[in-house]
Amino acid sequence: MNKFQISPNLKPETKLWRYMSLDKFIDILSREELYFSPLSSYSNSDPYEGLLPKVALNAWASIVKSKFNDIQSYFNDTVERIRENELLGRISNEKAETEITKLQTMMDTQLPKIESIYFKILNSVTVNCWHQNEHESEGMWRLYSDANKGIAIQTSISRLIDSLQSEEIISISEVKYIDYFDEKLTSEDCVVNGRMVPFLKRKAFSHENEVRLSITPKIINSDIENYTPKGIRIKTDPVKLIEKIYISPYASQPYPSAVAAILEKFNIDNNKLVISNLLTIDHNLLRLISLAINQST
Repeated sequence: MNKFQISPNLKPETKLWRYMSLDKFIDILSREELYFSPLSSYSNSDPYEGLLPKVALNAWASIVKSKFNDIQSYFNDTVERIRENELLGRISNEKAETEITKLQTMMDTQLPKIESIYFKILNSVTVNCWHQNEHESEGMWRLYSDANKGIAIQTSISRLIDSLQSEEIISISEVKYIDYFDEKLTSEDCVVNGRMVPFLKRKAFSHENEVRLSITPKIINSDIENYTPKGIRIKTDPVKLIEKIYISPYASQPYPSAVAAILEKFNIDNNKLVISNLLTIDHNLLRLISLAINQST
């Protein structure tokens, strides 16, 4: 049974776009899956993925410090008991020093270990990204086309949800764009529908107007130190998912014909295919004189 946590700001009819190269489109059709990428895979395009704004990080650091203080208190109590046992002759001086050294080594590695696990968990969160817009975006064509060749799946929130088949809990939310180093920022400002990661990005990326689907993988505690973030594939029905398929306005033949053939092969209705007219001028707008004559009659 599908389990979705959906932002109240997203309506069933909210229009979504996913701009991509043809090979990624074929991957969706052939596998009938959507790929959720771990945040760690975006480190080159946005090194801030999986990181929290300074104010939120400070809040988390306070929590970690409180927990660490508890560990430090336990360490001090344990060392005190070892020294007492040493004084009472219950253990040798050599054994006491060995035990204390062992404890001190554990203490010295606790904070780096906590920090490593913290960032590993954040980077393991997976996302599938969409662009929210009522219309095509020339900028998105440029960003996500491959040498001017690209397609865009146009769908809606309701279609997207209806197409997915998964036992995973999938969160769906718009991304909030903020200044990570704004001194006036509060921890509350960093919360998007009850979460921070992965629904925060820097303002420099606001042109993406992004909606994200997110899955947090289940990590077994005993494996967490050796865990490597990896992607997750979720089953989808392309027929339900796709409302329209747009071909880049920069693409020329035989690219549109090739896309049409691919749709036919995978039983996608060719009526869903749209060749973008974003760069095609309406010549009626150039007919000033004839328009004036028609208006006068």
